[in-house]
Amino acid sequence: MSDDRTPLLCIHGIGDTASAWRTVAGPLAGRHRLILPTLPGHHGGPPLDARRPVRMAQLADHLERVLDDAGIDTAHFVGNSLGGWLALELLARGRARSVTALCPAGGWERGSRFEARLSMRLRVSQRAAKYAAPAMVGLLRSAALRRVLMADVSADGAGIDPRVASSFLRGLAGCDGFVPILDAVIAERLPAIAADCATPVVVAWGDRDRLLPPESNEGGLLAAVPHARLPGAGHVPMHDDPDAVVATILTLTSAVDRGATSAADAADDQGEC
Repeated sequence: MSDDRTPLLCIHGIGDTASAWRTVAGPLAGRHRLILPTLPGHHGGPPLDARRPVRMAQLADHLERVLDDAGIDTAHFVGNSLGGWLALELLARGRARSVTALCPAGGWERGSRFEARLSMRLRVSQRAAKYAAPAMVGLLRSAALRRVLMADVSADGAGIDPRVASSFLRGLAGCDGFVPILDAVIAERLPAIAADCATPVVVAWGDRDRLLPPESNEGGLLAAVPHARLPGAGHVPMHDDPDAVVATILTLTSAVDRGATSAADAADDQGEC
């Protein structure tokens, strides 16, 4: 039986896993053939190549192999945080039909105080997750503690299913490649998007993103890309408003699959940009 759904590769953020997409996978799978990898160096994913320093290209190479092994030339991409950066790497390699970048990493001012604070905050968060891991199940029964432990990724962690919160925090605690991958994120630069890029790209920001607030990316490489807002959502918007995330993704991919002839045509279908 043939499957005429177009492929959609979903790329999670640093410290997360493929389970990040569990709240949106069902509706997306009705329209797309989903590919849900866990990145190298992450909990449940393949190991990093210990023979060389981590580079963003190394992670993008892995995702290209995932596509090649599945017999896929081009796909729609949706990426959150680090995954948004990697989706743009794959765009630059000519593998993207469209890109939806949810709160993407890398658009901040390099060498800024914000970057230094972000790096420290992420390192502390992973250490805290490792420390809390043995008591995770008990801690996450408390809505108040979920609000605290999920503050970097959710607008209100109290409303997250404890099982979803547990999966995220266990993934963060078990991310062996967290530090070298974060070092690469800080050391490298987000790929520029060509002014004449014909591939539709939309960046969607959670307007309650505490980790990478929308204003941290103003005026950078993402300034010329159409933007959408996800009201009431945090840094991993799938936790807070999965319906809005699904709508944002499918509005773009559906426009492309219908034959939108340019990035502007597809982005126009997004509404607010």
